[in-house]
Amino acid sequence: AFTTSRSGIQTSSAMVGIGTTNADDNDLQGVGSSSTPTTTIAVTVAADSVSGQATGVFYLNGTEKPANFSLIKGNTYIFDQSDNTNKVYGGANHPLMFSTGSGGDHNGHGHYMTGITYKLDGVAKTMMQYTNGFAAATSRTVEWKVPANAPATLHYWCHHHTGQGNSLSLTDGAYLELVNKNKFGVTGLG
Repeated sequence: AFTTSRSGIQTSSAMVGIGTTNADDNDLQGVGSSSTPTTTIAVTVAADSVSGQATGVFYLNGTEKPANFSLIKGNTYIFDQSDNTNKVYGGANHPLMFSTGSGGDHNGHGHYMTGITYKLDGVAKTMMQYTNGFAAATSRTVEWKVPANAPATLHYWCHHHTGQGNSLSLTDGAYLELVNKNKFGVTGLG
């Protein structure tokens, strides 16, 4: 039998787990929950402080072209490109894409499309419709429910320009990795 303390930690003699009893318990949001968390990531385009690329680079949540940007498999991410810099920086627009290799289609790595929905002004579009209608829209989002079988590393890039993106690091999430005690060769616990 579990008992719930004021802090939201549940214990029993058979197992220790984390649970929440209050939907407003933000420090444990999503832990022990069966719903899929959704996270919005602000995407902007700004100056390339490393290489000085005229077309700029992607900034994710204000960080310039982050490498190994962490995502959790099974979660949903909304890459929000509604900021005007995505439409006009360097005199061009910058639709966000994903691939299995750096530079995507520019370097022969194609497009990674599993779980991805492109939306302009809240309406689902094909990738081609997204790139063609990008400049005319006021709301531009790429919604991605990261599949459980996604590769550990993927890349984000601009449909029109090379060198604007970087890598993504996809994990099972800390909670699942702790539960799967054999994942790292540790056996005989629990």
